[in-house]
Amino acid sequence: MSEPKETELVRERWRRSLAAEALDHADREDFMLGGLGARVQEPTVRLLMLPPDPHAEIPGLFDSIWDWIGTRLTIPLGNGEVPLGDNVVPTAHAAALVRDGGEDRGWRNYAAVHRNGAVEVGLGDRGGANRSIQNGDEARFFWLIPVVAYTWGMVELARDLPVDASLDGPFLLAAALKDTQDALLGHRGNGWAPAHLPWNNLGRCPDKHLLWHIELDHLPKDPSASQALAFQIGDRVENAWGCRQRIYLDRQGELDGHFDVNRLRL
Repeated sequence: MSEPKETELVRERWRRSLAAEALDHADREDFMLGGLGARVQEPTVRLLMLPPDPHAEIPGLFDSIWDWIGTRLTIPLGNGEVPLGDNVVPTAHAAALVRDGGEDRGWRNYAAVHRNGAVEVGLGDRGGANRSIQNGDEARFFWLIPVVAYTWGMVELARDLPVDASLDGPFLLAAALKDTQDALLGHRGNGWAPAHLPWNNLGRCPDKHLLWHIELDHLPKDPSASQALAFQIGDRVENAWGCRQRIYLDRQGELDGHFDVNRLRL
């Protein structure tokens, strides 16, 4: 975005959309619970990629969306795949891939494509959960590898939309984690100490919620560039716990120094 007037116009559109999604400020009482985020039971993580004009539908996008999104229940990434949902669910403004929590319990996780070209992911138990730790107390955990993997998967979903117009930038990536204060950061790469053990070298997160807005001139051009953007989110998340070691990468074994998508299944 080079022209100041154009830049401010796009940012104002983003601000209005972020406010409607409760992703504009981390001090909101309803933080992360706007739009489809309200449908998730026990929400932990939300990722949203906004196009330059979130208030305008992309012509033709939904002409073929239902067949297209039904083939994206999983996204192949690196040495594995990321499951986005089990069922295709139509909503007023988006086509969603949903992992359902059962009758009257809300969604456990979802990925969605909006009529305006926005793409988002909302995580419940795949992004974190409350768990008992060694002393019998309960602690809130956030799962680092899934945050990175689902960011990568969401960006790849955005790159793969069935209309070329969706690739015109700029874009805004919002990444949010809810109720992080005093939480532990778990689900790390092979070789790193688990979060609940006494020799874990990280403390607890001091921030009530976490929120970042990242402006992009264009979408990543290939899967490796999408991965690099996902690593930026992983870096910011571990930074919030006082760490900068990229603990989402393996530090031993065959994939030493690399990201193991298959650890999503652990």
